[in-house]
Amino acid sequence: MQFLVPKFIERETTLVGPLTFKQLLWLVGEGIFVFVFYFFLPRTVFWVVVVLALIISAIFVFIKPGGRSLFDLVKHLGKFLVAPKRYIWQKKTITPNLEVVIQKKQAPLIEKKKKELLGISSGSQLSRLETKIETKRI
Repeated sequence: MQFLVPKFIERETTLVGPLTFKQLLWLVGEGIFVFVFYFFLPRTVFWVVVVLALIISAIFVFIKPGGRSLFDLVKHLGKFLVAPKRYIWQKKTITPNLEVVIQKKQAPLIEKKKKELLGISSGSQLSRLETKIETKRI
């Protein structure tokens, strides 16, 4: 059975013209902000505040760097700056405890015993072959 897979599911639906619900809320909030300050501020200060507020709200509504809203980026920046930083992995340097043990070399005794057990004479062919093998002169 075949199913239709919807395309562009990450795109928000538009509510009023080209505006999404979030963008509409930003603009309505801006309108309420302007309406309230119309009654409390003198005319020159009011127009300066309105122009600044319109610029800021237009930036937050229409600019989407990286496909994400600017409000989300500012929110994540605030969380990053305020939240404590956790380091998940740190390489620990461990210094090993080394003991220096001095032992006398036991190898000559073993070789003497080996020669005694095998009964190899000093001038034999086997002795010369052993010397060649040990010195890698083959």
